[in-house]
Amino acid sequence: MKYFLTLILLSVVLTSSASGQSAIQDLIASDKEAKAPPPVPADVLAKIKKQAKTDHPDNFSTQLYVIRNQSKAWQSLQIHERPNDIPQKIHNGIRKDAKEDHRDDYSTQLYVIGNQIKAYRELDSFDWPTDVPNSALRAIAGKAYQDHRTEYSTQLYVIKNEIKSYRRLHSQ
Repeated sequence: MKYFLTLILLSVVLTSSASGQSAIQDLIASDKEAKAPPPVPADVLAKIKKQAKTDHPDNFSTQLYVIRNQSKAWQSLQIHERPNDIPQKIHNGIRKDAKEDHRDDYSTQLYVIGNQIKAYRELDSFDWPTDVPNSALRAIAGKAYQDHRTEYSTQLYVIKNEIKSYRRLHSQ
């Protein structure tokens, strides 16, 4: 029986991972392991409830969902710690931008932080192609950085798209 339960738990874990857990789910999971979340302050909860009611005035189940989701996101933001592989300056910038762009939308802040961390990691370990000249790669990366300094997911998208376009242009 003990072995059977272990197999079931293992299959649930593998199924979750195989389905491609999102960056936000990874972020929340790592934060849960770190420490217990603080209670949501009354003023924050009042804002969350007011926004839920404004956005969904006649849909009480959606209001409840939004209140729970935003409260959990707020708590995750409070206990979120910088991953060891992300420089402090980068992490601070990601958090600052997320908060400025989505002031009272805590679930969106978490989503943005998770995606930006994931994109930063991918940029940091990007496998630069050998079939594109270094001068073109420097120009592509430089422009992506210049245009989107703290938006790592946008930089990554631009770099990949420009490399793909460069290849198409030069394969004709």
